[in-house]
Amino acid sequence: MWERKKIKSLIYFAKIPVFLVILGIALPIFGAIAIYGGICAVRREKFEWAIVGGIFALLSFTILRLLGLILIIVARDEFK
Repeated sequence: MWERKKIKSLIYFAKIPVFLVILGIALPIFGAIAIYGGICAVRREKFEWAIVGGIFALLSFTILRLLGLILIIVARDEFK
């Protein structure tokens, strides 16, 4: 009887770490996409990936990332 209660309580409290695990997996993937988009922006090729990278970079919002995204959009004609 005690073991069932212990297992149920462990399952109940495991919901918070699952959310953190999902964030722990998703945020590095978003960061990798943002880095790839930044590389494309510096090389001035693959405009679409540069925009996608800028959008994923906005997930950790700062004014500089927003400014970078705006500058990428303005410089659209410079991309191959």
